[in-house]
Amino acid sequence: MARKRAVVLRLIAGEPVELVSREIGVPVFKLERWRERAEAALEGALKEREADGEGPELAAALQRIGLDAVVAFAGVSVSPTGGHLE
Repeated sequence: MARKRAVVLRLIAGEPVELVSREIGVPVFKLERWRERAEAALEGALKEREADGEGPELAAALQRIGLDAVVAFAGVSVSPTGGHLE
């Protein structure tokens, strides 16, 4: 696994696939498949992280909206930090 990772990183860095293929004795089509799978996994990981970053913000916004609705219903004033102003 570590060997494959090192080879894929070389390919992503721009080393010619034919040169790497000759050097390590793995057919070009396999190296290209490894690189494509690694790039797809990287894209997926980056999208997942972007979505994770939105999750807490969205949850906080929904919580705030819910709190505002309860406060409006109860007729109580709340400071932006969440404390009661009454």
